[in-house]
Amino acid sequence: MFPTVLIIAGIILTALLLWGMRTLPLSSHPQQPAPLPPSQPTTPPAWRTWSVAPGISGYAWEVAQPRAVVLLQHGYADYALRFVSEHHQLIPRLCDAGISVYAYDLHGHGYSAGTRGVVDVRQAVADHLVARQLLATSQSQPLFLVGHSLGGLITAASLLRDPAGAAGVIMMSPALPHSFPAPLRGIVNLLARMAPQRAIPLPAAPEAGLSRDADYIARATADPIIYHDQVPLLVAASALAVAADLDTRYHTWRTATLIQHGDADSWADPRASTQLAERISANADCTLLMYPDGRHNLLCDIDQARVYADILTWVEKRLVA
Repeated sequence: MFPTVLIIAGIILTALLLWGMRTLPLSSHPQQPAPLPPSQPTTPPAWRTWSVAPGISGYAWEVAQPRAVVLLQHGYADYALRFVSEHHQLIPRLCDAGISVYAYDLHGHGYSAGTRGVVDVRQAVADHLVARQLLATSQSQPLFLVGHSLGGLITAASLLRDPAGAAGVIMMSPALPHSFPAPLRGIVNLLARMAPQRAIPLPAAPEAGLSRDADYIARATADPIIYHDQVPLLVAASALAVAADLDTRYHTWRTATLIQHGDADSWADPRASTQLAERISANADCTLLMYPDGRHNLLCDIDQARVYADILTWVEKRLVA
C-alpha cells in the first residue's frame, strides 16, 4: 500500500511541477527517428551534417566570413530543422545577417536516435558542452548560445558549468522548473529509475498557449516529427535535478543575457524568467523583454517579426561593443 501511495504522490507532485513545460498530448510516435532528409534543401540555406555525439543528428549552416556563430538548442518535443521553415525562419534570417548557425536534435527528438520524447536533461547538458567545445576549437567568431523552452534550461546549465567562450546567451520562453524540496525530488527520481519512459498524466495543455496563429497550430499538430505525447518521468526527474543544480550557481552568472517571454505563456511560467532576470542582473548585463499576450513559441506567434528584430538588435549591439 505504501509504495503505491508514494508512486501516486510522486506523479501528482511531478505533474504540478511540470505544469509549465508540457507538450501537445496528441498521437503516439514511433520509437525510432524518421530517415534524415537530404542535406541540400530546396530552399536556402543549405546545411551539412555536424557530428556532435553518437546518435545525435547535428546540422551546420555556415556562411562565408561569418560575423558571429550561434549554437541553437531547440525545446522539448521540437527539432532543429523546424527553425528553418518555422520559428520565423530563424536560421535563414541569421545566415542572411552573416551569422553561422549550428544545431542538433536532442536524444529522442527529431532525427536523433532514442525513444521518442525521452531525453535525460543531464545528458543533454553534457552534449551541449561538447558542442560548445567543438565550436571553440573550430570557430574564432563570437559565440552566442540560443535556447528555446527546455533548450533554455539546457543552455543556462551549460553556461554555468563552463561560461568560457560565450559572448552572450539568448533564452526564449525558458522552461525553468520551480524549486521543490529535496525529499520530493527524491520521490520523482525513484519513479524515474523504476519507469523512465512512463508518461506523467498531465491534462492537455491549451493549444492557444503555443501561438495565436491558427495556421501554425494546424501545421504543428500535423507534423509527424514533433513529439506529441506526454512528458516521461525521466525528463521530469532530470529537469528537476538540473534546475536544482542551477539554483546553486546563479550567483556566478556573468555573461550578457537576453531573456524573452510572453506574459500569456501557459507552457513555461513567465514569472520564472522575471525571477531569473532579477537574480542575475546584479552581476551580468541582462535584458528581459516581456511580450504582452505573447505565447510560448514567440517566433511562431503574431509578434514574431518584433521578437526576431529584438534578437538581432541585441546581438548587433554586442558585436560592435
